[in-house]
Amino acid sequence: MNAIDPATQLRLVIRVENKSIGPVHLYLPDPPYLLPRADGVLEVRFTHEPVPANVLVEVAETPPLQTLAPGEQLTREFSIALPIEPRYPYPLFKLGERPVTRELTHLRVVMGYLIGAVTRATGYFDGRTVSTATAPASAQAYFVAAEQPLSGSGQTHDWPLPSLPAATTPLIDVRCLAQPNTP
Repeated sequence: MNAIDPATQLRLVIRVENKSIGPVHLYLPDPPYLLPRADGVLEVRFTHEPVPANVLVEVAETPPLQTLAPGEQLTREFSIALPIEPRYPYPLFKLGERPVTRELTHLRVVMGYLIGAVTRATGYFDGRTVSTATAPASAQAYFVAAEQPLSGSGQTHDWPLPSLPAATTPLIDVRCLAQPNTP
């Protein structure tokens, strides 16, 4: 990895452990969805996002799916450019509505996952084909990691999406670390 100016990049490390007795299937969009919120929270979503009811798409975006066996761990590292730009697969705002640059003070990571038998198919994510589940977005469960402090700015919106409350599950454990990238 090239040396990166910590003033222009945020390093995000995600560690997931399957604590269940069966396989857990994680949605892992790369890059993840970024929702800088007007309340100062940067929500990073590793989820399968549903197509909004008022949006027509030719093909829904379906992120890749990775299966973790019981006890297996996964670590992924991401660099996010500062100031943080929103990243979401579908248009959600009226024409002409603009984001507002604000300080982001907290980070929330949301992990979408499926349990049980999963039927796989070819999906489309970020312009490429991926192996994913045939299950609808509504079939996924969520793990929301506890918020942690963050220092940065971003192009924020009042997102017309629910902000999922922090929750725990005995099935997976998600740990995250956000810090400026260091050379």
